[in-house]
Amino acid sequence: MKLKSLILGSVAAAGLSTTGFAADLGVLTSLDVCDELGLAGLTISSDTNCLQISGEVTYDYTFTNNGDEEVTTDSELGAYVSFVATSPSDLGPASATFTLEYDEDDVDEADDVRVAEAFVSIGDTTILTVGLVDDGSLISDQGSFESFGGFFDEDGAEFDAPTGGHAIQLQTLIADGISVGAALENLEGDITAVGFVQFTGAGGVSGYIDAFVNGLVDAAEDDDIDSYGVKATIIAELDMFEILLDGGVEVFDEDEYDYDVALGILTDVGAFHLAGYAAAEGDEVDENQDYTVGAEIGYDITEAVAVFVAARYDTEGYEDAPDEGYQIEAGMVVALSETLSANASIGYDSKVADDEGIYAGVGLDWSPNADFEANINLDIAQTGAYEVSFGASKSFE
Repeated sequence: MKLKSLILGSVAAAGLSTTGFAADLGVLTSLDVCDELGLAGLTISSDTNCLQISGEVTYDYTFTNNGDEEVTTDSELGAYVSFVATSPSDLGPASATFTLEYDEDDVDEADDVRVAEAFVSIGDTTILTVGLVDDGSLISDQGSFESFGGFFDEDGAEFDAPTGGHAIQLQTLIADGISVGAALENLEGDITAVGFVQFTGAGGVSGYIDAFVNGLVDAAEDDDIDSYGVKATIIAELDMFEILLDGGVEVFDEDEYDYDVALGILTDVGAFHLAGYAAAEGDEVDENQDYTVGAEIGYDITEAVAVFVAARYDTEGYEDAPDEGYQIEAGMVVALSETLSANASIGYDSKVADDEGIYAGVGLDWSPNADFEANINLDIAQTGAYEVSFGASKSFE
């Protein structure tokens, strides 16, 4: 739960207070508490609490033929509903969060519904959070990079250490644009200590520095921690450029560690969209090291038609294929209407075995409003493999 998302009781981490939910629903038309707290969306207001409700339902189906007469299907339904009940206090907003999540890819599974979040928090510029935060670690999830055409869609550096879960978190705004925090997370396990510094500076530069030590229970027993690590993200949004620098290292002992580092640059020059990306990762545990370098150029032919061409070289190999090689791809996106768009792409990957690396894809994306979207895609490969996928989702808040 980062400070910026908790100050106003973020709907993205919505929650439920039993007391607030049981309050007199005869005052549904009263929005005094919600207005006082600056909360909006799908809300119910009582005399003392503002209850926000949000959620999403998603469905994805994939039919895959791998080209060797092997067919697989995947039908997956996902959903969550979240509630946050917030009331004012002398220390700032006090809230209780409760989130249920449903993830089904097998209708015979009995335990698909789980409690994803259940925590309480209080504070304004200083916030205390206690309970089940699930993936809501104080460690930043910033650092992802996506290019105009989507050829580069990369996640930031991540730790293997268990974080989130049951947690006690404290974070505070110590100066204008600077916040810090510390937490004990994974309390139901071997306990991970987490700390962060987040800053927003002048000129559109912001950054995150995160650190952790995992295995405090083991350390108390035998003075030996499981792992520790640090990562940093710098984002600079300048006049013409957006620059991302992201990296992290996790140490398991003196001779075993892994690391990730990436640099991404985006810029728009008239109707052109330019992107450059370079990354390296290493795993001294298995003695693996890989790197990627590439670029993408996009161009808006008209307001409704855009094209891109991209290429990369990397050293991450496939099964029965070279350990390094290049990939090139060209694509087009056409807005057929305000709510419907079509896309097509064709490319070549030199690392596919037997020099059969040509592939192509077409798709449709439909978004009739801000919170509903659906898509259908067909991807084919020179190897004879093909895949048909369909997805739809609806969120509410």
